[in-house]
Amino acid sequence: MFFNKSIFYKLALPVPIVFPVCMVAARAGDSGNGFAVVAQEVRELAQRSASAAMEINDYVVAIVATAGEQSVELQEINQSINNIDQGTRQNSAVAEQSTAASYSLNKEVKKINDVRSQPSTAHELTRKVASSFGRTEGNAALATNDESWEEF
Repeated sequence: MFFNKSIFYKLALPVPIVFPVCMVAARAGDSGNGFAVVAQEVRELAQRSASAAMEINDYVVAIVATAGEQSVELQEINQSINNIDQGTRQNSAVAEQSTAASYSLNKEVKKINDVRSQPSTAHELTRKVASSFGRTEGNAALATNDESWEEF
């Protein structure tokens, strides 16, 4: 337990003074009776002062302990905030990666769609090439009637 001696001695200083005063009053007999009453009150005041000093010391100890606990709690809060910040940064990085992957995937889908829109059979390709030259007559492979075309 933390005990501040300087506070105790400052408040309890009258105690060493009271004892000699009581001795003088006792030797004085009846004439020192009033003096003894005052000395007794001084002694009681000194005792109350000593009790108050002990109580103040207890409060100081409690404040020091509470401050220490609060310091530990603040360190824990600070660590939690750092953890949240790190998690936020990681989430941000994941979001950036996801956006980049989505963009790349979109480009690939466009490429696939472009390939799909191109002729898919040799017959369609031949017809497109022939039509671009304007020659479709007399060639069975270039006939426009799809029913006459036979798959092998």
